[in-house]
Amino acid sequence: MNRRDFLQIVGGGICLGAGVSPAQAEASDFLWRWPGRDPLHGVSDAEALRLLCSGNLVPNTAYQALLGEVRSGQGFLDEIPVMDGGFRFTRMLFGRGVLVPNVIALTAEWPNEASRRVRHYEYRDADGLVYVLIRPEICGNWSLRIVQTQGQCVRDNALCGPECDSLRRNQI
Repeated sequence: MNRRDFLQIVGGGICLGAGVSPAQAEASDFLWRWPGRDPLHGVSDAEALRLLCSGNLVPNTAYQALLGEVRSGQGFLDEIPVMDGGFRFTRMLFGRGVLVPNVIALTAEWPNEASRRVRHYEYRDADGLVYVLIRPEICGNWSLRIVQTQGQCVRDNALCGPECDSLRRNQI
């Protein structure tokens, strides 16, 4: 899979380069500036996927398909692009499984030596929604990106819990 295909899978221009600067980010956006600072640990892959797909955001058919891909070792290797506007995730897990909604990876601010390599898995439903699981090598923090047919990322309406709020204050 080449970079163009990866960018198409993960959402096209609207979703990728939303032109979000820290000053323009919504209050509910989590700006991820320092990769690898709070890696996922103590959570199995199956538990991580269950947490990411919880609530009404992901239908069971998509969850089961993605879980099957992860268990079978399917998936693609690629890199998150360096983008001035950031790279948006619908949800991401940090530390011991803290679920954080609406994460924007500010890859243009990451140190040059930071790995941007990821493994990703995808499921497309009959309505045209694309569910993409992405796992950055630098931290292992499973993330979910849901993209509509028009290329827009689906925002997560989940509220941040106390652990999520603490991460937000410290801005990983």
